[in-house]
Amino acid sequence: RRTLQEARNTVTQLRTALAEAARQLYRRGFVSGTRGNLSAKISGEDIALIKPTGFCLGTIKPEDFVEVALTGRILGSGKPSKELMLHLSVYKARPDVQAIIHTHQPYGTALASSKDAVQIVERLFEAAALVNYAPPGSLKLARLTACALSETATNIALLKGHGVIVVGRDVRDALTRACKLEEVSKRALQVATS
Repeated sequence: RRTLQEARNTVTQLRTALAEAARQLYRRGFVSGTRGNLSAKISGEDIALIKPTGFCLGTIKPEDFVEVALTGRILGSGKPSKELMLHLSVYKARPDVQAIIHTHQPYGTALASSKDAVQIVERLFEAAALVNYAPPGSLKLARLTACALSETATNIALLKGHGVIVVGRDVRDALTRACKLEEVSKRALQVATS
């Protein structure tokens, strides 16, 4: 069993990893303004840290992330992202997932609207699921995404007309997957238009 100090260190490290990943997503142009969000589960706890609503990922600080029980109860101060239900639904459907990143990265989002999106991503990278359009922040989007990621056991959901969800075993794994997906999507779209 972890000591209280070890638990605090774990949470501090997780907050730092989330803030660093958020700034990288912003610098790479995967998100703009206050759009996009990310979260991570606290190891050994039924708690996640999630981006608060209205915060720019380019300037977010570790202490800004909101603590939320996986039941949806807000444990800390701040208002979580409007996509909170999407994150919680994915964590429930996929207990192996420890981190979730939702972006509007240009090439991945464009590819998500292609009729061959899943086949292209699977051929060039790894398995993916396509999620039909549902309004951002809606329970329908949360259900569709969680279902797609659990039924296909994939770590990528292409949200038609909206963006991308990637999941991973930790924040770095999810961030790496988002970056690789963007590279693959760019290459596929360049080939398709040449």
